[in-house]
Amino acid sequence: EISFERSVDSASDTTAVIQWSTDLQSWPAENDIEVSGTGTITETIPGSSAQNGRIFARLKVTKP
Repeated sequence: EISFERSVDSASDTTAVIQWSTDLQSWPAENDIEVSGTGTITETIPGSSAQNGRIFARLKVTKP
């Protein structure tokens, strides 16, 4: 699970995507979870996808 705060100002002019990986090397696009809304954002990463008990997540924010 990953949680973070997203402000209204941020949501109005950025795109946010939660990405997850099992090796910190590849971040497959099919794993992307698009973020919408503001306030406390909480998303669950599928633990069943972990390899060797490990799974990593990051938040990618871009401003078009």
